Formats: sequence, structure tokens, C-alpha cells
Amino acid sequence: MDRIFHVRTTYTQIAFLLLLGVLSFYFLWIQSGILAAVVMVFLIIVIERIIKSTYTITKEGKLIIYKGRFSKDIVIPIADIKEIEKCRSVNFGTFHLVEYLLIKYGSNKHITLMPIKEKDFLNELAKY
Repeated sequence: MDRIFHVRTTYTQIAFLLLLGVLSFYFLWIQSGILAAVVMVFLIIVIERIIKSTYTITKEGKLIIYKGRFSKDIVIPIADIKEIEKCRSVNFGTFHLVEYLLIKYGSNKHITLMPIKEKDFLNELAKY
């Protein structure tokens, strides 16, 4: 059975959504319809990407990274994964902005993942 993990939403993504929302409202306020429409389309794409992003571990031993309808799926054979490293972004004492997994695979390729249930995700990867 395939196992699906959802992606964690970060503070920076929420701030970016708020910025796009304020920008679209501002462009509507100053009656610039074309700019408002462009920003709203971009806002829809970003919201869809945040909501629909998932990581799927298949029973065939593949990791499928889905980032919404407007992006291509990334398929990584789990056997090709060489190293998984837990990383943190900018630290302010004990507080850090983003915590993510850096996965190195293939020949000098890497990708960052942020599953909600990180421990379960790592346990599921370890089975293969």
C-alpha cells in the first residue's frame, strides 16, 4: 500500500500569501485591474501548490514528490537515496525558521523535503 505524507507549511509561505493578498487588494483599490488579475492568478497557483503538495512512498520502492497541477512530479527510486540529513535554516538561539530534510540521491543530486510527520516519513523510507 502506498503511503502519502503531506508537506509542512512554513512561516515564509504564509507571509508570501499575505503579501500577494495585500498586493491584489491594493491593485484593485487603485483600479489597476490587469495587475490585480496577474497577482490573483499567481496567488491561486501558490495556494494550490501549498495545499496539494504531497510525498508518496510507493510499494514499488519509489518516492514521488507531487507539487500540484502546475508542476511536474519528481520520481526518485528509494534505492538511489544515498544520504538523508536533517537541516535547519537561520537560527536565532534555540528558535529556527525552517527545519527540513536534505535528501542526496543519484549522481550529485539533492532535494529538500518538509513532511509533517517527519519521524514516520523517515521510518517508512528505512523499510526499503
